[in-house]
Amino acid sequence: MQERWLEKNVDLNLLSKRLEDFFIMHGFKTRIDTLASGNAIVGVLDNKHDDLKEIIVKITGSPNDFVIEFPRGESRLSSMKFGLLTTFLGGGSLLIKSLKSQKALEKLEREFWVDVEKNVRDVTNSFKAISRLKKD
Repeated sequence: MQERWLEKNVDLNLLSKRLEDFFIMHGFKTRIDTLASGNAIVGVLDNKHDDLKEIIVKITGSPNDFVIEFPRGESRLSSMKFGLLTTFLGGGSLLIKSLKSQKALEKLEREFWVDVEKNVRDVTNSFKAISRLKKD
């Protein structure tokens, strides 16, 4: 899923750091990679009890027109389909694991978008403020 924001004057580096903090608070080890048009927050979860292992969130655009993209997890859906096909051959555990993983991803995504809304509100006009400070 992706969302677009217009006319917010957001410092995308500051927003990236705040969203990185969201993943850190959820137990991910993170890093921010610089892209040509923004940042990617890479989060890796090293948890043997949860199948959710890696997330890459992209923040691209400019301070007044940016997009945040949260991955949908198509690979998880294909493994669920595979689990359905192999249920009669002992693939039921794969299906259960995929369903749990999908549920965990959906829960994380809901919480993520709530956090995004709060953080975008908090850092609106932050790009202007930082620009003014650099001029002084």
